[in-house]
Amino acid sequence: MFKKGLKDLPDSVSELQELVVELQREKEDMRDNYELEIHILHEELRLLRLKSFTRISERHQDETDSLQRLLFEDFSKDEEGPDKEEETVVKVHKRKKPCRKPIPEDHPRVELVQ
Repeated sequence: MFKKGLKDLPDSVSELQELVVELQREKEDMRDNYELEIHILHEELRLLRLKSFTRISERHQDETDSLQRLLFEDFSKDEEGPDKEEETVVKVHKRKKPCRKPIPEDHPRVELVQ
């Protein structure tokens, strides 16, 4: 980029024209870079919106497949297989019906007559 003061400018017209052409090229290069960066940011925004606001069932299958594959690979590596089966004994019980707790005897009671 051109960083000279007014005192450092060349006196000849041809040198000034070359300077103008060089500055125009730099400006066009910067503009192209900014347009490319804007395009990339728009694409990232589109993908993030797609990921955030689509239904779970409509999301890309690639993400779920890779996640499931990773989970199953870890599970298969950790699993060595049981040597023998263990039996668990559970005591049989009956479930009580839900009911209100009785009012404690020490609470005062008032009878209403109608």
